[in-house]
Amino acid sequence: ASSCGATGSCSASCGSVKTACFAFEYYDDQVPQIVEVDNVEGPSIGDTEIRLLIAKFPELTEDLYATAQFDTEGLVIGTVEVVSYTPEETDLIIISPPWDMKGLATATVTVQLIPASNDNHKVTFTFTYFLAEPT
Repeated sequence: ASSCGATGSCSASCGSVKTACFAFEYYDDQVPQIVEVDNVEGPSIGDTEIRLLIAKFPELTEDLYATAQFDTEGLVIGTVEVVSYTPEETDLIIISPPWDMKGLATATVTVQLIPASNDNHKVTFTFTYFLAEPT
């Protein structure tokens, strides 16, 4: 890249050639973003349906699935179900897995939804478990 526009050297070296300087900012609008998330808390026994609406999420198929990791090691995995998909928006349900409360009344975890096709396009949100009371 040249900085001739900033220094004026283009005009000096090119004489009568008209020059114009400009700057631009680039951003990747293809990076997925969570538009809406519903039901972000549930009992420690699991089975909570978490509804996600995600913009620009990669298409999910039987071969190109997504993993919902409820821990950093990837050992606690939720079930991912596609409700609908368009290139602009994906509607998903994640079923929360059981969570070991370790004696706590509540536990907030970071959930990573990672598409198999491109792990750079993962999205994250928090989910809070509460201790399930016996009935």
